[in-house]
Amino acid sequence: MHKIKANTEVASAVVSNSDANGNCDIKLTFKQPHNKQYYVGMAQKLGVAYISVNGSKKTPTQILEEIRNKNK
Repeated sequence: MHKIKANTEVASAVVSNSDANGNCDIKLTFKQPHNKQYYVGMAQKLGVAYISVNGSKKTPTQILEEIRNKNK
């Protein structure tokens, strides 16, 4: 959590649904909007396993593949 709060682009980070295994959901609010690749790259650096966007749960790698396929 310290890595997230140390990022100057993050306005707030709220943890919810944590379990005994150390897994949790985090809602991040950024100071300004960024593109999808920025968020996915940040998630990969932090070791995030899944990202939920508009009700769809995907790995960061799956999201990056979708971005690359759209840009072809």
